Amino acid sequence: MGTPSPLPPDIANALRSGNLLEAIKLLRKSKGVGLAEAKQLIEAHMRATNLGSTAPGHAPKVAHKLEMPRRPSSLSPGEVPRSSAGPWAIILMIAVAVVAFLWLQ
Repeated sequence: MGTPSPLPPDIANALRSGNLLEAIKLLRKSKGVGLAEAKQLIEAHMRATNLGSTAPGHAPKVAHKLEMPRRPSSLSPGEVPRSSAGPWAIILMIAVAVVAFLWLQ
């Protein structure tokens, strides 16, 4: 594989600031390529220019996705917490049964 062609300044600036996703978006818009091809071109450029180097002092800035803080939970994945309306629903059903019983007599 040869040296990748130089990137436009706005894409190179996005890469230097660590914004990989923005660089891919800009490349797709400017070159009209698909997501996979844009990602491969950006990664090839990073390898060729050592932007992806993990040597001490040269670690690239990575845009992290936002994550919600996790609360300790005893729920399994996909399990929905129970509502606290359980006792009230039982009381309401008993009251309806009593009223229906008295009304039918």
